[in-house]
Amino acid sequence: MNRHLVLAGGGHTHSLLVKNWIMRPQLRPKGLITLVDRASTLLYSGMIPGFIARKYSLHEIRINLRNLCARAGISFVVAEIVKIDLSNKHLIVASR
Repeated sequence: MNRHLVLAGGGHTHSLLVKNWIMRPQLRPKGLITLVDRASTLLYSGMIPGFIARKYSLHEIRINLRNLCARAGISFVVAEIVKIDLSNKHLIVASR
């Protein structure tokens, strides 16, 4: 059976999970993995107060999801998720 794990959204938890797979590849699940998010970058929420206080630049608090996924050996799709159909195991995205 072919497995396909889809991570819906590139938020803090999924970003840290992917980073963990880069650092510990033996923990990465077997099979195809895809991360879907509406943007290829996101801001690291824990550093936003430091950005507001001018301790960090915008560049320093950005996470490049496309690069992160490439380093982990997983697919990345830019798309806005509009619905998750659990019964049919489908992720519905805008304009597709």
